[in-house]
Amino acid sequence: MTKTYYSSRSLIGNVLSKITDDERLELSRIFNVEMKLPDKPEQLAEKICSSGGHAIGNWLRNQGLPYAELIFDVATSLKIENIVSPKNITSYGLSISEMDSRAYNNVVNSEIAKSWQIPLNAYIQHHEQEILKKFLMDTYQRMTPEQKREVDRKVQEIAKELPGANIGGLTTSAALMTLASVGGFAPYILLSTVISTVTAGLAGFGVYTAASSMLHLLLGPVGWTALGVSAIYKFGGPNQQQCLKAVLAISMLRSKLGQASVASLR
Repeated sequence: MTKTYYSSRSLIGNVLSKITDDERLELSRIFNVEMKLPDKPEQLAEKICSSGGHAIGNWLRNQGLPYAELIFDVATSLKIENIVSPKNITSYGLSISEMDSRAYNNVVNSEIAKSWQIPLNAYIQHHEQEILKKFLMDTYQRMTPEQKREVDRKVQEIAKELPGANIGGLTTSAALMTLASVGGFAPYILLSTVISTVTAGLAGFGVYTAASSMLHLLLGPVGWTALGVSAIYKFGGPNQQQCLKAVLAISMLRSKLGQASVASLR
C-alpha cells in the first residue's frame, strides 16, 4: 500500500500475521479459488482493502480503502443501525479517518499517535462485531425449527461458561446478540455453532474445532449457499461479497486469537 493507515496495518499485525497458513489460504481463496499457497499477510491485506471502494477511487489513491472505512461500508450495505461514520469527529477533536491516516505520520508526536490506538481499535472491533451479529441473527432467522433448537441449546451452554452473562428470561435471538456482544471467544463459538448446524448435512460432522475447516465452509460456495447468504443480502457486485466474507472471517479469527491470548496468560 502506498499510504500507511493504522487500521490496515492493525489488520496485518493483529490478525493476518498471527493466523495459521491454512487460515490465510482460506482467506486468500476469497479472491482466487484456485490458490494453492496462502498470500503473505501484506499481500492479503492489500487484496482485502482493494476489494472495497470504487475502481476509479482506488486507482486515484493507488490503493484500496483503509480497513476502517471498508468495515463501515460493509456495515452500511447490511443496513446496520449501530454504526458510526469514520468521518465523525471524536472526543480527540479528530475523526477516525484523520487518526487512521496520521497515526504513522512523522509530524505527529509518537505518544499522541499511540493514544489514538485506543479509539481506532475500539472502532474496528465494534464494527466487525456488529457485522458478525447481523450475520448471526439473519442466519438464525432463516433456520428450520430443528436447527434453531440446536442453536438454542448451544447458546445456553455458552452462557454457563461465561461469568456474568445473564441471559435469563431473554429470547434466543436476544441471548444470541447478548453473547455476541461479550467479545472474547464467544463470537467464535457462536459462529461455529451456526455454521456447523446449517451445513451439517453437507459436511457430515459437527462443530468444527479447526478454524480453517470452519472458514472453508463459511467462505466457500457450498457453505455460502447453505447459509442462504445470497438470499439474505442483495449484493451489487462480486467485490461486496468478497468484503463481507473477509470481514466475517477476520472477526471470527480475531475472536479465536483473543482466546489464545487469554490462555497464554494462565
